[in-house]
Amino acid sequence: MRVHDMFDGMVEIDGVRATRSFAFTGDPGLFRLRTNPYSTTLPHGEISNRRVIIGMSGRNDAETLKREIDRQEQLLREYVETSTKHIEVHNDKLGALLGEAVASRRQQLASLEDLKNRI
Repeated sequence: MRVHDMFDGMVEIDGVRATRSFAFTGDPGLFRLRTNPYSTTLPHGEISNRRVIIGMSGRNDAETLKREIDRQEQLLREYVETSTKHIEVHNDKLGALLGEAVASRRQQLASLEDLKNRI
């Protein structure tokens, strides 16, 4: 199998690709989203048929493959948790922002009505 080497090239090794998948009903763009604060350690995987698929390619060493897939799953769970918190904070602010926008627009309309009445 062909894998990336440490010099960012490709090499052929006697290896396997191991994956783990689980049900997913969230945003299909999950792996393109970026949290704030941004981290260079991001989960990677793919979404297919409402499932998240994570995995790794490497030598035929079950312990190493499992450890890396477990690490990827934990990283993904933390990433989703952080994203969810940011979304909740944003959504909580929307009610107040909407109220301010409506009040501002009503004030603008009232001033226009006042201007019309004075003319």
